Amino acid sequence: MYLTSFSYFRAIAIIFIVAGHLYKAAGIQFDHFANILVQNLIAGGTSLFVFISGFLFFHVFCQHFNFKEFYKKKLKYVLIPYLILGFLPLLYHVLSFKEDWNGFFYPQGDGIIQMYLIPALKYYATGRFMAAYWYIPFAITLFMMSPLHRRFAYIKASHQMLIILSLSVIAIFIHRPVDNLSMIQSLFYYTPVYLLGIFCSVHYERCIHLLKGYEVPLLLVVISLAITQTVYGHIGNYHKEAFNFAGIDLVYVQKIALCLFFMIYLKRYDHKTNKVIELIASTSFSIYFLHIYFAWSIGILNNKVNLGVDNGSWITYLTLLVSITGICIAIACLTKKLIPKYSRYIIGY
Repeated sequence: MYLTSFSYFRAIAIIFIVAGHLYKAAGIQFDHFANILVQNLIAGGTSLFVFISGFLFFHVFCQHFNFKEFYKKKLKYVLIPYLILGFLPLLYHVLSFKEDWNGFFYPQGDGIIQMYLIPALKYYATGRFMAAYWYIPFAITLFMMSPLHRRFAYIKASHQMLIILSLSVIAIFIHRPVDNLSMIQSLFYYTPVYLLGIFCSVHYERCIHLLKGYEVPLLLVVISLAITQTVYGHIGNYHKEAFNFAGIDLVYVQKIALCLFFMIYLKRYDHKTNKVIELIASTSFSIYFLHIYFAWSIGILNNKVNLGVDNGSWITYLTLLVSITGICIAIACLTKKLIPKYSRYIIGY
Protein backbone atom coordinates (compact mmCIF):
# COMPACT_ATOMS: atom_id res chain seq x y z
CA MET A 1 0.00 0.00 0.00
CA TYR A 2 1.41 3.35 -1.08
CA LEU A 3 1.30 5.99 1.67
CA THR A 4 1.00 9.46 0.14
CA SER A 5 1.56 10.97 3.57
CA PHE A 6 5.14 9.71 3.51
CA SER A 7 5.76 11.52 0.24
CA TYR A 8 4.87 14.70 2.10
CA PHE A 9 7.11 13.56 4.95
CA ARG A 10 10.06 12.89 2.61
CA ALA A 11 9.62 16.29 0.98
CA ILE A 12 9.62 18.01 4.37
CA ALA A 13 12.66 16.02 5.53
CA ILE A 14 14.80 17.03 2.56
CA ILE A 15 13.76 20.68 2.98
CA PHE A 16 14.93 20.50 6.61
CA ILE A 17 18.29 19.11 5.50
CA VAL A 18 18.84 21.69 2.76
CA ALA A 19 17.75 24.47 5.13
CA GLY A 20 20.35 23.36 7.67
CA HIS A 21 23.18 23.96 5.20
CA LEU A 22 22.36 27.47 3.96
CA TYR A 23 23.09 29.72 6.94
CA LYS A 24 26.61 30.59 5.82
CA ALA A 25 25.53 31.23 2.22
CA ALA A 26 22.86 33.69 3.41
CA GLY A 27 25.11 35.22 6.06
CA ILE A 28 22.71 34.43 8.90
CA GLN A 29 24.16 35.50 12.26
CA PHE A 30 23.25 33.64 15.43
CA ASP A 31 23.66 36.50 17.84
CA HIS A 32 20.15 36.80 19.21
CA PHE A 33 17.39 34.57 20.57
CA ALA A 34 15.05 34.39 17.55
CA ASN A 35 17.75 33.37 15.07
CA ILE A 36 19.15 30.73 17.42
CA LEU A 37 15.65 29.37 18.06
CA VAL A 38 15.04 28.95 14.32
CA GLN A 39 18.30 27.04 13.91
CA ASN A 40 17.48 24.82 16.88
CA LEU A 41 14.12 23.98 15.29
CA ILE A 42 15.74 23.13 11.96
CA ALA A 43 18.75 21.27 13.43
CA GLY A 44 18.78 17.48 13.33
CA GLY A 45 16.80 17.09 10.11
CA THR A 46 18.79 13.93 9.36
CA SER A 47 16.72 12.16 12.02
CA LEU A 48 13.61 12.71 9.89
CA PHE A 49 15.39 11.07 6.95
CA VAL A 50 16.53 8.13 9.10
CA PHE A 51 13.06 7.61 10.61
CA ILE A 52 11.49 7.54 7.14
CA SER A 53 14.16 5.12 5.93
CA GLY A 54 13.38 2.76 8.80
CA PHE A 55 9.64 3.05 8.22
CA LEU A 56 9.97 2.28 4.51
CA PHE A 57 12.40 -0.58 5.16
CA PHE A 58 9.57 -2.57 6.72
CA HIS A 59 6.77 -1.15 4.59
CA VAL A 60 8.49 -1.83 1.24
CA PHE A 61 11.28 -4.39 1.67
CA CYS A 62 10.88 -6.43 4.82
CA GLN A 63 8.11 -8.88 4.06
CA HIS A 64 9.77 -10.36 0.95
CA PHE A 65 13.29 -9.56 2.02
CA ASN A 66 16.27 -10.62 -0.06
CA PHE A 67 19.42 -9.20 1.48
CA LYS A 68 21.54 -9.72 -1.63
CA GLU A 69 19.11 -7.85 -3.89
CA PHE A 70 18.38 -5.19 -1.28
CA TYR A 71 22.04 -4.41 -0.71
CA LYS A 72 22.85 -4.65 -4.42
CA LYS A 73 20.30 -1.92 -5.15
CA LYS A 74 21.61 0.26 -2.34
CA LEU A 75 25.15 -0.05 -3.66
CA LYS A 76 24.02 0.77 -7.20
CA TYR A 77 21.73 3.68 -6.38
CA VAL A 78 23.42 5.12 -3.29
CA LEU A 79 27.11 4.21 -3.32
CA ILE A 80 27.79 4.75 -7.04
CA PRO A 81 26.27 8.28 -7.13
CA TYR A 82 28.27 9.04 -3.99
CA LEU A 83 31.51 7.92 -5.62
CA ILE A 84 30.78 9.85 -8.82
CA LEU A 85 29.47 13.11 -7.35
CA GLY A 86 32.07 13.09 -4.61
CA PHE A 87 35.06 12.57 -6.88
CA LEU A 88 35.91 16.19 -7.74
CA PRO A 89 35.65 17.63 -4.20
CA LEU A 90 37.52 14.59 -2.89
CA LEU A 91 40.26 15.16 -5.46
CA TYR A 92 40.48 18.80 -4.38
CA HIS A 93 40.87 17.81 -0.72
CA VAL A 94 43.42 15.09 -1.43
CA LEU A 95 45.57 17.43 -3.53
CA SER A 96 45.26 20.21 -0.93
CA PHE A 97 47.00 18.05 1.71
CA LYS A 98 44.77 19.47 4.46
CA GLU A 99 45.96 19.09 8.04
CA ASP A 100 42.49 19.46 9.57
CA TRP A 101 41.05 16.92 12.02
CA ASN A 102 44.40 16.43 13.74
CA GLY A 103 46.04 15.46 10.47
CA PHE A 104 43.78 12.41 9.99
CA PHE A 105 43.67 12.92 6.22
CA TYR A 106 47.22 14.20 5.86
CA PRO A 107 49.66 11.82 4.09
CA GLN A 108 51.64 9.69 6.54
CA GLY A 109 54.45 8.90 4.12
CA ASP A 110 55.79 9.21 0.59
CA GLY A 111 54.69 7.50 -2.59
CA ILE A 112 51.39 7.37 -4.46
CA ILE A 113 49.68 5.04 -1.97
CA GLN A 114 50.57 7.03 1.17
CA MET A 115 50.16 10.47 -0.37
CA TYR A 116 47.03 9.99 -2.47
CA LEU A 117 45.32 6.60 -2.26
CA ILE A 118 45.05 6.24 1.52
CA PRO A 119 43.84 9.85 2.08
CA ALA A 120 41.28 9.33 -0.73
CA LEU A 121 40.01 6.15 0.91
CA LYS A 122 39.78 7.94 4.26
CA TYR A 123 37.75 10.73 2.67
CA TYR A 124 35.42 8.27 0.95
CA ALA A 125 35.04 6.25 4.17
CA THR A 126 34.01 9.32 6.18
CA GLY A 127 32.47 11.64 3.59
CA ARG A 128 34.37 14.56 5.08
CA PHE A 129 35.23 16.05 1.70
CA MET A 130 31.75 17.60 1.47
CA ALA A 131 29.27 18.68 4.13
CA ALA A 132 26.32 16.23 4.34
CA TYR A 133 28.19 13.47 2.47
CA TRP A 134 29.13 11.82 5.79
CA TYR A 135 25.61 10.35 5.69
CA ILE A 136 26.34 7.99 2.78
CA PRO A 137 29.09 5.84 4.41
CA PHE A 138 26.91 5.77 7.52
CA ALA A 139 23.83 4.71 5.51
CA ILE A 140 25.74 1.99 3.67
CA THR A 141 26.89 0.60 7.03
CA LEU A 142 23.34 0.84 8.39
CA PHE A 143 22.03 -1.10 5.38
CA MET A 144 24.59 -3.84 6.08
CA MET A 145 22.76 -4.45 9.34
CA SER A 146 19.45 -5.09 7.54
CA PRO A 147 19.20 -8.77 8.56
CA LEU A 148 19.26 -7.62 12.20
CA HIS A 149 16.71 -4.90 11.46
CA ARG A 150 14.41 -7.45 9.82
CA ARG A 151 14.74 -9.71 12.85
CA PHE A 152 13.90 -6.74 15.07
CA ALA A 153 10.70 -6.16 13.07
CA TYR A 154 9.30 -9.56 14.05
CA ILE A 155 9.99 -9.68 17.79
CA LYS A 156 7.42 -8.71 20.44
CA ALA A 157 6.39 -5.05 20.57
CA SER A 158 7.43 -4.82 24.23
CA HIS A 159 10.92 -6.08 23.35
CA GLN A 160 11.10 -3.63 20.46
CA MET A 161 10.27 -0.71 22.73
CA LEU A 162 12.81 -1.84 25.32
CA ILE A 163 15.54 -1.92 22.66
CA ILE A 164 14.54 1.48 21.26
CA LEU A 165 14.42 3.11 24.70
CA SER A 166 17.73 1.57 25.78
CA LEU A 167 19.51 2.70 22.63
CA SER A 168 17.88 6.13 22.88
CA VAL A 169 19.33 6.61 26.36
CA ILE A 170 22.75 5.89 24.90
CA ALA A 171 22.10 8.25 21.99
CA ILE A 172 21.12 11.25 24.10
CA PHE A 173 24.33 10.95 26.12
CA ILE A 174 26.88 10.10 23.41
CA HIS A 175 25.56 12.80 21.00
CA ARG A 176 26.62 13.06 17.37
CA PRO A 177 30.35 12.65 16.60
CA VAL A 178 32.69 15.61 16.25
CA ASP A 179 32.55 16.73 12.59
CA ASN A 180 30.50 13.55 11.94
CA LEU A 181 33.78 11.63 11.58
CA SER A 182 32.99 8.57 13.70
CA MET A 183 30.69 6.22 11.82
CA ILE A 184 30.36 3.97 14.88
CA GLN A 185 29.14 6.87 17.00
CA SER A 186 26.68 7.86 14.26
CA LEU A 187 25.37 4.28 14.22
CA PHE A 188 24.78 4.37 17.98
CA TYR A 189 23.09 7.75 17.65
CA TYR A 190 20.78 7.05 14.72
CA THR A 191 20.02 3.33 15.05
CA PRO A 192 17.21 3.87 17.61
CA VAL A 193 15.66 6.45 15.25
CA TYR A 194 15.78 3.90 12.42
CA LEU A 195 14.32 1.21 14.67
CA LEU A 196 11.55 3.57 15.77
CA GLY A 197 10.69 4.02 12.09
CA ILE A 198 10.49 0.23 11.72
CA PHE A 199 8.39 -0.03 14.89
CA CYS A 200 5.93 2.61 13.67
CA SER A 201 5.67 0.81 10.32
CA VAL A 202 5.08 -2.61 11.90
CA HIS A 203 2.43 -1.19 14.25
CA TYR A 204 1.30 1.64 11.97
CA GLU A 205 -2.47 1.50 12.50
CA ARG A 206 -2.05 1.03 16.25
CA CYS A 207 0.37 3.99 16.45
CA ILE A 208 -2.02 6.16 14.47
CA HIS A 209 -4.88 5.16 16.76
CA LEU A 210 -2.91 5.79 19.98
CA LEU A 211 -1.34 9.09 18.91
CA LYS A 212 -4.27 10.57 16.98
CA GLY A 213 -5.24 13.86 18.59
CA TYR A 214 -1.77 14.36 20.10
CA GLU A 215 -0.46 16.49 17.24
CA VAL A 216 -0.57 19.71 19.27
CA PRO A 217 1.11 18.23 22.40
CA LEU A 218 3.87 16.71 20.23
CA LEU A 219 4.43 20.02 18.46
CA LEU A 220 4.53 21.81 21.82
CA VAL A 221 7.20 19.34 22.98
CA VAL A 222 9.27 20.19 19.89
CA ILE A 223 8.94 23.95 20.42
CA SER A 224 9.52 23.71 24.18
CA LEU A 225 12.71 21.70 23.75
CA ALA A 226 14.00 24.13 21.11
CA ILE A 227 13.28 27.06 23.44
CA THR A 228 14.98 25.27 26.35
CA GLN A 229 18.03 24.60 24.20
CA THR A 230 18.12 28.25 23.14
CA VAL A 231 17.72 29.57 26.69
CA TYR A 232 20.68 27.47 27.79
CA GLY A 233 22.76 28.91 24.97
CA HIS A 234 23.23 25.84 22.80
CA ILE A 235 23.14 26.43 19.04
CA GLY A 236 22.26 23.63 16.62
CA ASN A 237 23.21 19.96 16.87
CA TYR A 238 25.13 18.42 19.75
CA HIS A 239 28.57 17.11 18.75
CA LYS A 240 31.24 15.68 21.04
CA GLU A 241 33.58 12.78 21.68
CA ALA A 242 31.51 9.72 22.54
CA PHE A 243 32.75 9.24 26.11
CA ASN A 244 32.91 12.88 27.21
CA PHE A 245 29.91 13.90 29.29
CA ALA A 246 28.12 17.01 28.01
CA GLY A 247 24.55 16.60 29.20
CA ILE A 248 21.50 15.47 27.27
CA ASP A 249 21.09 15.87 23.52
CA LEU A 250 17.83 17.82 23.37
CA VAL A 251 17.80 17.83 19.56
CA TYR A 252 17.53 14.02 19.57
CA VAL A 253 14.43 14.07 21.78
CA GLN A 254 12.99 17.04 19.89
CA LYS A 255 13.32 15.32 16.51
CA ILE A 256 11.81 12.07 17.80
CA ALA A 257 8.75 14.09 18.81
CA LEU A 258 8.77 15.82 15.42
CA CYS A 259 8.91 12.48 13.58
CA LEU A 260 5.84 11.29 15.47
CA PHE A 261 4.11 14.62 14.87
CA PHE A 262 4.62 14.47 11.11
CA MET A 263 3.62 10.80 10.92
CA ILE A 264 0.30 11.57 12.64
CA TYR A 265 -0.40 15.01 11.18
CA LEU A 266 0.37 14.07 7.57
CA LYS A 267 -1.87 10.99 7.72
CA ARG A 268 -4.74 13.28 6.65
CA TYR A 269 -3.01 13.75 3.28
CA ASP A 270 -2.96 10.05 2.37
CA HIS A 271 -5.66 10.65 -0.25
CA LYS A 272 -4.46 14.08 -1.38
CA THR A 273 -1.75 13.92 -4.01
CA ASN A 274 0.26 16.99 -4.90
CA LYS A 275 2.51 17.01 -7.97
CA VAL A 276 5.03 19.42 -6.45
CA ILE A 277 5.29 17.41 -3.24
CA GLU A 278 5.62 14.15 -5.18
CA LEU A 279 8.37 15.68 -7.32
CA ILE A 280 10.33 16.91 -4.29
CA ALA A 281 9.91 13.53 -2.58
CA SER A 282 10.92 11.48 -5.62
CA THR A 283 14.02 13.62 -6.24
CA SER A 284 14.92 13.93 -2.54
CA PHE A 285 18.07 11.86 -2.83
CA SER A 286 19.26 13.89 -5.81
CA ILE A 287 18.57 17.06 -3.86
CA TYR A 288 20.62 15.64 -1.00
CA PHE A 289 23.56 14.91 -3.29
CA LEU A 290 23.43 18.19 -5.23
CA HIS A 291 22.33 20.97 -2.87
CA ILE A 292 25.59 21.12 -0.97
CA TYR A 293 27.46 21.98 -4.18
CA PHE A 294 25.42 25.18 -4.46
CA ALA A 295 25.63 26.02 -0.75
CA TRP A 296 29.41 25.48 -0.83
CA SER A 297 29.90 27.44 -4.07
CA ILE A 298 27.90 30.42 -2.84
CA GLY A 299 29.83 30.41 0.43
CA ILE A 300 33.14 30.43 -1.48
CA LEU A 301 32.00 33.15 -3.89
CA ASN A 302 30.77 35.29 -1.00
CA ASN A 303 34.37 35.37 0.21
CA LYS A 304 35.80 36.12 -3.24
CA VAL A 305 33.33 38.61 -4.71
CA ASN A 306 30.38 40.56 -3.42
CA LEU A 307 27.38 38.49 -4.47
CA GLY A 308 25.15 40.36 -2.06
CA VAL A 309 23.44 37.21 -0.81
CA ASP A 310 25.28 36.97 2.52
CA ASN A 311 23.35 39.90 3.95
CA GLY A 312 21.95 38.04 6.96
CA SER A 313 18.38 38.34 5.71
CA TRP A 314 15.92 35.51 6.27
CA ILE A 315 14.23 36.54 3.01
CA THR A 316 17.51 35.88 1.20
CA TYR A 317 17.81 32.60 3.09
CA LEU A 318 14.33 31.47 2.01
CA THR A 319 15.02 32.59 -1.56
CA LEU A 320 18.18 30.48 -1.61
CA LEU A 321 16.29 27.54 -0.10
CA VAL A 322 13.59 27.61 -2.78
CA SER A 323 16.01 28.37 -5.63
CA ILE A 324 18.59 25.72 -4.78
CA THR A 325 15.92 23.07 -4.21
CA GLY A 326 14.30 23.97 -7.53
CA ILE A 327 17.62 23.88 -9.41
CA CYS A 328 18.47 20.47 -7.92
CA ILE A 329 15.08 19.12 -9.02
CA ALA A 330 15.58 20.56 -12.51
CA ILE A 331 19.03 18.94 -12.80
CA ALA A 332 17.62 15.61 -11.61
CA CYS A 333 14.74 15.70 -14.10
CA LEU A 334 16.95 16.83 -16.98
CA THR A 335 19.51 14.11 -16.26
CA LYS A 336 16.78 11.48 -16.14
CA LYS A 337 15.36 12.73 -19.44
CA LEU A 338 18.73 12.79 -21.21
CA ILE A 339 20.14 9.52 -19.84
CA PRO A 340 17.21 7.60 -18.29
CA LYS A 341 19.16 4.33 -18.05
CA TYR A 342 22.02 5.84 -16.08
CA SER A 343 20.58 8.78 -14.13
CA ARG A 344 20.08 6.75 -10.93
CA TYR A 345 23.74 5.74 -11.03
CA ILE A 346 24.82 9.37 -11.33
CA ILE A 347 22.43 11.41 -9.19
CA GLY A 348 20.23 8.82 -7.47
CA TYR A 349 17.09 9.57 -9.54
